Amino acid sequence: MTTLKKAFVDSVDCYLKTCKENNIDPKKYFSGNIRLRIPPNIHQQAFVNANKKGSSLNQFITDALILEMSE
Repeated sequence: MTTLKKAFVDSVDCYLKTCKENNIDPKKYFSGNIRLRIPPNIHQQAFVNANKKGSSLNQFITDALILEMSE
């Protein structure tokens, strides 16, 4: 193991140990990718509405989620 890799592993181990000692949940990594299963007709309607707005389906769904979370 390289020195840099060992330093990284040691750092993560120390972080996890400190979290455990202080009853803190370690931060989770979120990739930003989700698999969403919806009925085909909803998928189609969302696609059509996104196109009407000149938006991608991804951006349309992201905007809807942001709006929902802000309420």
